[in-house]
Amino acid sequence: MLSTQPVGLQMLSTQPVGLQMLSTQPVGLQMLSTQPVGLQMLSTQPVGLQMLSTQPVGLQMLSTQPVGLQMLSTQPVGLQMLSTQPVGLQMLSTQPVGLQMLSTQPVGLQMLSTQPVGLQMLSTQPVGLQMLSTQPVGLQMLSTQPVGLQMLSTQPVGLQMLSTQPVGLQMLSTQPVGLQIHGKTSRLTDAIHITRLDHNKPSETWENQ
Repeated sequence: MLSTQPVGLQMLSTQPVGLQMLSTQPVGLQMLSTQPVGLQMLSTQPVGLQMLSTQPVGLQMLSTQPVGLQMLSTQPVGLQMLSTQPVGLQMLSTQPVGLQMLSTQPVGLQMLSTQPVGLQMLSTQPVGLQMLSTQPVGLQMLSTQPVGLQMLSTQPVGLQMLSTQPVGLQMLSTQPVGLQIHGKTSRLTDAIHITRLDHNKPSETWENQ
């Protein structure tokens, strides 16, 4: 599904990991799978791609081994990948990128973009992210704009953020959560508002005014 209007991305899976996200760019993706899925992207533009895979097939790759992927592109990138092993992805793009991920293994993802993006990434534009995971998740974000993040996890979550703008973070977790926020300016620490909803404890709110 491709649309020129904001799209809500949804994923259905019989595996422990699900992911939902909202994007303000013309990227729409729906997926129904009974197996772990590494990551997916939809795009109508050319793709510059380098892959290490045991079964490369055009823009689709099916592999039972770890996959390392690097991309350099000035246009949107379309990528589909199925993997039963952890997947590492690095991407540089100056155009909007939409990405979804389902995995039963830990996933490391890094992205750099100067346009609004749908998923985990390094971005100079606002980023909206929702995540459901039964495995540990490592997320890094670099943003010069406000960042909204929601996360559901039954495992420990490590989150690091670099931002020069206010950061809003909500988490639902049954395990300990470690959060580190590094601001380039002193104003960041004055604008942090963190709300944690715990299944076993009353809601708590921390504010640094």
